[in-house]
Amino acid sequence: LRVNVKAGGAIPGRKALLPYLTDCYKTDKEKLKNKVAGKKVIYFDETSDACGRFVCAILFSIYPAELIGQRPLLADVSCQSRRCNSGKKSAFILSAMTEYSITYENVIGIATDNASYMVSAFKNILKSVLPNSLHLCCLAHLLNLVVSVFIRPFEKATAWSQAFSHYFSNSGARKFRYLEYLESIGESKKLPPQPVTTRWLSMFTAIQYHKKLVGAEKTFVELEILDHPDNDSLDRLSHLLHDYKHLVFELNFVSARALPYIRALRLFESDSTIGVMLFSAIEDIVCDLAAQKEMPRESVADILEQQVETFLSSEKNELIAKVNKAVTGAEDKLMKYFSEANGIHPAREFIKQLQYFHPKRSLMFDLSPALHAIPGFTSVPEAEKIRYRSLAREFSFEEESTIEEEVQAVMDFWKGAEIDLPNLSALGRTYGAVTCSSAAVERVFSYYNKLLSDERQRLSEASLKELMFLYINGQNL
Repeated sequence: LRVNVKAGGAIPGRKALLPYLTDCYKTDKEKLKNKVAGKKVIYFDETSDACGRFVCAILFSIYPAELIGQRPLLADVSCQSRRCNSGKKSAFILSAMTEYSITYENVIGIATDNASYMVSAFKNILKSVLPNSLHLCCLAHLLNLVVSVFIRPFEKATAWSQAFSHYFSNSGARKFRYLEYLESIGESKKLPPQPVTTRWLSMFTAIQYHKKLVGAEKTFVELEILDHPDNDSLDRLSHLLHDYKHLVFELNFVSARALPYIRALRLFESDSTIGVMLFSAIEDIVCDLAAQKEMPRESVADILEQQVETFLSSEKNELIAKVNKAVTGAEDKLMKYFSEANGIHPAREFIKQLQYFHPKRSLMFDLSPALHAIPGFTSVPEAEKIRYRSLAREFSFEEESTIEEEVQAVMDFWKGAEIDLPNLSALGRTYGAVTCSSAAVERVFSYYNKLLSDERQRLSEASLKELMFLYINGQNL
């Protein structure tokens, strides 16, 4: 080491590492600047950090995409002492575009959450500057709003999921006893998921877990109370068990009705998702809510048949009222954004018409559809649309395919159609592949919070930006 390695292999200090970090950052930033040719969707969001600053992040996706499931590339991170208004947020986005030499005409979408300041930024500033851009309000964010309304009446199911998981927080002994208990009754040794009320996919996953094991969990809690009678967490669980049959009903009902929400949330949050698949997931939820609203008694009766406990007529009526409240509230919230007549989601028609670029779903459109929300579609020759209809009938993929497999099949179709369908292929590989989610920015913030741990809060803003850039973009450059 003394002969072949500088300083004998000593671990370099901060002063030696900082120039290396900056050099790597500058090199990769030049690579990104050379990579941004093509159509772009820009992702933007803001959060607060552990130091009380407001952090803005901006990412790019480039279309046609080189790889399916390739994550957006981080362009910039900015820390501010005060929350930015819509004007400053717009200026941050336009400044990043200038730095990377992105023309206004090549931005086809701005993906953000549905916060009022972002709606205002796009409507009052960005829309007039970016002539070909749509405001792609995050579908995962909107669906979380819908789910929060749907699940609100089922307080026992959510309370049990949170309280049971909380019982094992910071206690290895309790975890050990529970896992040993599961093994003794022939169940797999798996701790309960940690539900997060702002991430409803985690709550649905937890409720499905407890639906299967609630009987065993009840026995485990009763055994724990015998050995540890003075425990606040056990008191909370015991209180919830006083109305055990209603708890079981709520776990069974939410678990049974969760499937379309789970599929949609996974779809909207996945990096592999493409635009052609989005609207059908929304339609599945609309149809499920309509069926429950039309036959609430039957919906409740189906769940009650699975239970050993009996319910009085008055109790059944209370359950029907609870289901009606959940279904009506969720439907109203969903229709606020996606109603055919007056849905306020700014890209609703665009998302709906993207289905045309899924070969199987394209057959439900008229022979010569007027897809006015798809830029450039009116220039496609009629003969090419007819040829596409013929080729679409030959398209096939396994019905049990994963999201990734279906995505790959659709994109392979369009890549292989470049000669037969040159215009539609270009549109399909660009607009048909566009996502409508800001989940990528949330993942950036998640890493940011891990990076800025309690032990590292003296990191400078420049070092934070450089570390974030290098980590998020990784091997994609």
